Parts: sequence; C-alpha cells; structure tokens
Amino acid sequence: MFQGQSICSMRSAYIFRRLKLIGIAFLCSLILAPPIQAASLPDQKQCRGLWDQGVAVKPEIEGWCLFIDQKKGNCLACHHVETPGWPATLAPAGNAGPILTDLTKTYPDRDQLRNIIYDASAQFPNSFMPLYGKHLILDQNEINLIVKFLLTL
Repeated sequence: MFQGQSICSMRSAYIFRRLKLIGIAFLCSLILAPPIQAASLPDQKQCRGLWDQGVAVKPEIEGWCLFIDQKKGNCLACHHVETPGWPATLAPAGNAGPILTDLTKTYPDRDQLRNIIYDASAQFPNSFMPLYGKHLILDQNEINLIVKFLLTL
C-alpha cells in the first residue's frame, strides 16, 4: 500500500480512471462519427453527459439531444421517428403527432420546417404542438439544431 491508502481506495481510483477512458472513447466516437447513424445516437442520459462536460459534437447530434430531452423539445412524446437501431434505453416514440420521416421531401425549404417548430399554430391553426419559439421553450439556436437533425431523417 501507498502511504495510508487502502486497497479499496486504490481499486476505486483505478476503476474511475478506466471508466473515464471509456467515456472519452465514447464521446470521441460521437464527435468523429460519419453522418448520423442510429447506432451512434445517444440516449437521454448520454446527452446530458455531453452537455454537462461541455463536449462539442455535431450539430445534428445536439439537435437529436434536444429532440429527445424531456425538459426541452420532448418531441418523442408526440412524434414517431423512423430511425433504425433506436437506443435501447430510450422509450418508444409517441403517436399523437405526424410521423417524422423523409422531411427533406416534405419540407424542401428548411425555413418552413423551422417556422412550424417556432409556432405550429401559424400554419396549422388546430395544432396542439407547443409553440416552442413563441413561448421561449427553445431559443433560435436550439430550433435550428433540431431542424438540422430532422433533415437527416
């Protein structure tokens, strides 16, 4: 033993270092990954870890994280997303809103999609979608990040 350290504290330090290295490897895989692939999409806990650590990731990944964040977008409460390889720890998507798939064909003008997220009632008066921008639930940058993610579907 080293100067008063117990075997338990040495083992804990070793395990902590190993977990830290695994976490860094995971974060690097997110940052350096090719375009979004379902297997590389983080779940809510992993997204929070990225934000807490201030890790820079692709805007599409940030958009995904906002999309699934229950305190921000929470889009999965209503929308189903066609993405193979759904993170195993992520709950199934909702079915109250439209299925979000192939949005580049549906909304070739990204500003139209952005405006729907900002204030869906402007285009769809009977929509029950939250007015994310109008009610300051999401800021302009967060809306843009979600649009970037949606246009990868």
